[in-house]
Amino acid sequence: MLAIHILKSVPLFAGTTDEHLAMLANTSFRKYSARGDFVVKSGDDSEALYIIMSGGAKVLIAGENGHEVILSILGPNDYFGEMGILDHKPIGATVKALERCEFLCIKSEAFLRCMSGNFELAQRLTRGLAQRLSRANIQIRSLALLDTHDRVASLLQDMSKDINGHCVVEKAPNKRDIAAMVGASREMVSRVIRELKQSGRIHVEKRRVTLLNVGTNLHLRKSPKPTAVAANSDVHDDPVAVNN
Repeated sequence: MLAIHILKSVPLFAGTTDEHLAMLANTSFRKYSARGDFVVKSGDDSEALYIIMSGGAKVLIAGENGHEVILSILGPNDYFGEMGILDHKPIGATVKALERCEFLCIKSEAFLRCMSGNFELAQRLTRGLAQRLSRANIQIRSLALLDTHDRVASLLQDMSKDINGHCVVEKAPNKRDIAAMVGASREMVSRVIRELKQSGRIHVEKRRVTLLNVGTNLHLRKSPKPTAVAANSDVHDDPVAVNN
């Protein structure tokens, strides 16, 4: 049985009584995935709520030709699988590990019993669903109304956190994943990242990206669009920080 103190460390269960935590602990287990592993696949039965204890994963929809559309990037304390538990339908998207991950898995029946007697837990879960819907609306608007430059800039700003007064993306996705998130080619994303670096909009160091000269709207202030580059340049799955 999973120790109750581990569940207490998960923000989703803040304020949950020991009685409810014991109910969850009785049916909870840990799961580990290596980089590149599929944690769950679209169409799988919704058997558990997955909480990321360490590592990172991406939520995606894959086409028959192998093309991926990335819906979101998840990190520690993020969770998935709750929608299938609530509507009793198969999982709607695939989750793939970006690095070695540790998951805390809670069986759906125990989670539903716990939620039925815990208004605060139900409220936090509802708030999380509302936040995901809001992010989805922003993503749809970005794809419909913004050009590639602004979609990349908006994505970086949305992923950034305030660290000592600076907007920082601590673990930026590689260019292939950024392309899958903004609906563009890797070549185009490479052009935009290069232009943002050269114009002083961002500073990069390995996977850490610091946003500079941030505008007041959802995207970075942009300069004139870069000129075209060769179609075969920057096609590798390198991280943002790699110099091109």
